[in-house]
Amino acid sequence: MDSNEAGCYEAGKDALAGSEARKLHHWIQQLHDMMDHLNGHWTPSGFRHDYSSRSATQLENELIAYCPAEGGDDERQAILTDLTAAYFCEVLLNQAGGRWKWDNTVGGLTDGAPVVVPDPSLGLEAIDPAVIARRALTKRTGRVMTGEVRRLRKAVGEYQKARPEWRPDRVPTPRVRDWDLESVRYADDVDQWRGECLRDFRQWWLEEVGGDRYAWVFNPASMDLMEKVLRERCASVEEFDAVSGERFWIVAAWYVGMAAVHSKGAVWQYRAVDPDAPEGGMYAADNYWTGSIFVNQRNHLDGHAAHPSAMLRGALEEGGSLRRELDRFKDPHPDR
Repeated sequence: MDSNEAGCYEAGKDALAGSEARKLHHWIQQLHDMMDHLNGHWTPSGFRHDYSSRSATQLENELIAYCPAEGGDDERQAILTDLTAAYFCEVLLNQAGGRWKWDNTVGGLTDGAPVVVPDPSLGLEAIDPAVIARRALTKRTGRVMTGEVRRLRKAVGEYQKARPEWRPDRVPTPRVRDWDLESVRYADDVDQWRGECLRDFRQWWLEEVGGDRYAWVFNPASMDLMEKVLRERCASVEEFDAVSGERFWIVAAWYVGMAAVHSKGAVWQYRAVDPDAPEGGMYAADNYWTGSIFVNQRNHLDGHAAHPSAMLRGALEEGGSLRRELDRFKDPHPDR
């Protein structure tokens, strides 16, 4: 692969604002977060986010099921359609090589749109993700993506008849890989932290803090008990900050996080800092959610996320309430 071609996505970082190169760079920077959003909020249980043709067919059926032929939530449909289209095109890149490109001539009245250009050796036209998604929703057969895959595989096979050693060449899309998309990254020390908190809760908390052990069951009602204990030890936010990192502070934060997990369907998450992540991106060092464990209703589109220590801190602020902090998390419901 030509070195200039391999660096095409980064080349737009310093390009002129409004240029195709700059728009392409911005699009590529978004793709990782888009795929993570798709993986976390929209895909069904057991879905393998591996950019295989099988996963694309499954995702197409999910798109059709979610988007009725008439009516529906236009905003949510638009989000899912865009995410699905981007995923489809990553699948196509795996089949026929090539790269993403920005095309100012597509997208109607907008300022252009991203397209996928298969390996130039195949002589195929660029593929517009939005066209694929619209076709899938219009035909509603669940086989539009399968048809695209077969079309590209046929082109590859025809080209290989005279060149058996040839393989499609693709430009890797930065950070868009299935192993990058598991947002619940348990580093060894984080897993150890959770285990230590559970041990301290069982062996130290009930004896040191007191209260009926049957009241500490991670339910919303126990938030009132936790707030009472918290206010007895910390009369203000300043006092709470002063004991940051102490045993009580740590186990209390773990407990309210577990309450969100047990009663609100949240999950523990940890995003390790990626030194190559773009500034402000999901895994960048300056991101609020990166580098410390938190709880998140990851499988709810309108869900809530919070650092447990911030929940405790919020309860001590003027007019604050720990019960209210927990209620910021949506009640679990079947709708993704």
